[in-house]
Amino acid sequence: MDAPFGENDVLGRPGGDLGAFAEDLGLTFPILHDPSGDIMQQYQTTG
Repeated sequence: MDAPFGENDVLGRPGGDLGAFAEDLGLTFPILHDPSGDIMQQYQTTG
């Protein structure tokens, strides 16, 4: 999960530029993220 750049996610971790990270790795598939933690909470997942 990633928060917008300059903010923290629901666990207090700093956000970054997820798109740039994926591009640097050469990933060609969409990267989904849940900055608000809504999906994590709804499906009771972690990580």
